[in-house]
This record gives sequence, structure tokens and C-alpha cells, in this order.
Amino acid sequence: MKTKFFGRTFVAAALCAAAFTANAGPVSVQWLNFAAGSQNVTVGETNAGGNISAAAGAFNVNIDGESFLTYCVELTQYASTSALQYTRMAGSSFFDMNYTPVLGVNGAVVVERIGRLFTYLGGMQVPKAVGTQYSASEVSAAIQLAVWESVYEGDNPLSVSGAQNDLTNKFMAVSAPADVISYANLILAGAATAANQYSVSIVWYGTQPGQGAQDYLLLERNPSRSELPEPASLGLVALGLVAAGLASRRRRA
Repeated sequence: MKTKFFGRTFVAAALCAAAFTANAGPVSVQWLNFAAGSQNVTVGETNAGGNISAAAGAFNVNIDGESFLTYCVELTQYASTSALQYTRMAGSSFFDMNYTPVLGVNGAVVVERIGRLFTYLGGMQVPKAVGTQYSASEVSAAIQLAVWESVYEGDNPLSVSGAQNDLTNKFMAVSAPADVISYANLILAGAATAANQYSVSIVWYGTQPGQGAQDYLLLERNPSRSELPEPASLGLVALGLVAAGLASRRRRA
């Protein structure tokens, strides 16, 4: 049985991504299920030639025998329950291809937006309810809309709200629960000021976007980004400095 999901994209958890990157050759990819439920949405993109309806939300895929958390990125491809062979390529190179619909910005901008988004969200994890306003499935769908917005909005401000055919609004949520739209815009606003901590690459099926099976996005902690030591590490450093000071005083005595 083949189940179609418009625009399924893969974003892996940091630890799982680190383990997966050791395999640079062909990999087997298979869609499994939704991770936290889904919400029905209809989205529009000014170059897509019409609206697209989908069940939006986080879901799991199997990559070479391991389960990963995923989100969609493309609007015109589909994911399948069949296992297919993929290869990996740099995210910026992938988004710089002859993309359908036309993105309107270069690939470096797209991957930076995606990196900032998941930096703001604290990485990749199964969505949970936020307070009493946003259910887990609403949070999941909102993150999905934010990923699509990051890919398709061109060089315009990031927001899933707005009217269709507006020159400053390439991508929009035509129809979606109000709380999903609200939370999507909330995290997009927060992500705008986040310092990106991730690198983005693509698990690619081998066809141009807009054709064939869905391609998947891989998120990894960027090793070039410096990070503050953990509190326990800071304590050890402090103890070391104290010990060094006492040793120095003994030598002088």
C-alpha cells in the first residue's frame, strides 16, 4: 500500500544524525508513521500553480534500520511506505538546483533558516503540548508549516499568514486551525534572532524536486560552532584552577 503525503522532508535528531553521517553511500529510506498526530491544512505558493492539501505534522522514517523523526519540505513530491534507495548531498547545493516551485533565494539562505528554526526549538524531538493552548498535534503541524515557510517564502519576511497572490507573501496557510497558524508564526519570529547551531544536508532520491519520491532533510550539530562548557565541566575547571593556585603557593613558601 502506497500512502501519499505531499512534501515530506526529513530532519533527524542530532545524536541520530551524527551516527548516520558515517554512512556516505546509498541508504534505504522508508516512511513509517506520524510521530504526534497531524492536522489537515491547505497551503498555497504563488509559483506552485494551485493550492495543496496535506496532513501536516512530524512523522518517523526508517533509514538503514533506524527510526528518525521527520518533517516535510517539498510541496509537489510524495513519501511512500515502500523502502527506496537514497544518497546524500549538501543542503545548499540541493536547494540551488532547478527547484519546482522556484524558491526565489539561494540554497544557503534556506539552510540557514532551517538551522535557526531548529536551534530556536532546541533541536529535533517529538512535539509536545505547549501549555493548555497548543496540543501536541498542533505544535507538530505548526513546525511543519514553519519548515515550508522557511523553504518557499523567497526573500520576504517569514510568516504563514497573509493573502494569496500578495507579492510579499509567496507561501501561506490558506486553510489551517487558528492555533496551528498562531504557533507557526510564534516560532518563526523567535527563530529570526536565533544563532544557528546546525548544518543541513539532503538525503536525495535522485530526481529533480517536483518529480518522483520525496527527498529528506538531515539536521546535524555544526562542529564549527563553539559551545559553552556544561556546568559540571565549569566546576572541574574551577577546581583545577584552585589546585594550581595552591601548588603555586606551596612552591613559593
